[in-house]
Amino acid sequence: NNKYKNLVIFIVLIFTLLFSLGMIQHNLEDYSKGDKSLFYMGKWIEENTPKDAVIMSFSTATLHYLTDRTIVYNPYIRTALLSHEELQPDSINIHLEQIKTYNVSYLLLEPVNGLSIEELLSGFDSLSITPVYSYGKIELYEIIQTY
Repeated sequence: NNKYKNLVIFIVLIFTLLFSLGMIQHNLEDYSKGDKSLFYMGKWIEENTPKDAVIMSFSTATLHYLTDRTIVYNPYIRTALLSHEELQPDSINIHLEQIKTYNVSYLLLEPVNGLSIEELLSGFDSLSITPVYSYGKIELYEIIQTY
């Protein structure tokens, strides 16, 4: 009777271990197929921009971790998705005000929520920006003039 219980426990443990190993391998395979554009862009930024650079981005925490730079969230993505009737007047240009307030020197853009990079760039027409680097779908622009 005890041998039977021990055998059942042993079999359950083996199946649990095999299932766990299979899930780990599956997760690793999914990660290896994932888009690593932000990772490589972060490495490039870390190696090629000044330590005191301030970057406006869609991915603040991740980019700060990858670059050790000051990152400011880009609120224009939300603004671009709404009609001007849905926005308060002071919300329409809040991203431009943040660029001035935080002395943002770079703008990192990625197509999101059906908005292309060109559509996102249209919200920054009043600035003088120049493309610096792109990786995958992500593009980095330097802000030459903020006023």
